Amino acid sequence: MWTYVAIAIGGTLGCWARYTQTNLVQAVFGRNFPFATFSINVIGSLLMGFLFIVTLERLTIPPSVRAGILTGVLGGYTTFSTF
Repeated sequence: MWTYVAIAIGGTLGCWARYTQTNLVQAVFGRNFPFATFSINVIGSLLMGFLFIVTLERLTIPPSVRAGILTGVLGGYTTFSTF
C-alpha cells in the first residue's frame, strides 16, 4: 500500500516539476521546436539511470521510497506516464 502512496506523491511532484520547467524553457527558446520536452527527457533519463544504480548499490532505502522516486517523481517528470 505504501508503494502506491509513494508513487502517487512522487508523480504529483514530478508533474509539477515538468510543468515548471516547460514554462521556463518555452519562455527562453520559444515554441517552434519542443526543446522543453527534449531537455526534460534527457535530464530525467540521466537522473533515472544514476539514481537507479545509486539506490541499488550504495544506499539502503525501502523499496517503496525507491519506487516513489524512480517511478513516481522521475516517471511523472519525464512524461513516462504518457506511454
